[in-house]
Amino acid sequence: MIKASCCVCGSLLLVLFSHLGVALADQATKSDLAGKKICWTDGQTTFGNDGSFHSTRYMNGAWRLIGDKLLVTAANGGFTATIIKRKGTSHVGGYATGHEPSFGTWGKYCI
Repeated sequence: MIKASCCVCGSLLLVLFSHLGVALADQATKSDLAGKKICWTDGQTTFGNDGSFHSTRYMNGAWRLIGDKLLVTAANGGFTATIIKRKGTSHVGGYATGHEPSFGTWGKYCI
């Protein structure tokens, strides 16, 4: 019984700290993305000032930000994701059309 209680406590702490990490993050803004190139853990993305989009994964397309939702339509599909920034890094997580059911990746501005 004690072992099961410890497992439940550990799971609850993991959920609490993962939500706390998101709570400490800021919402990404258009100025955080427009004209910038981000190197993600799974590729690179360039967000054009004019709404153009280029990604090593999704190819060419368009992007727009509505609140904390990033909407992308591109040659290799599209996605809707939540994008946040925290301590010099960005995190995007969401759902892609025609790909895995959900995704998440971290990135920083490319040098």
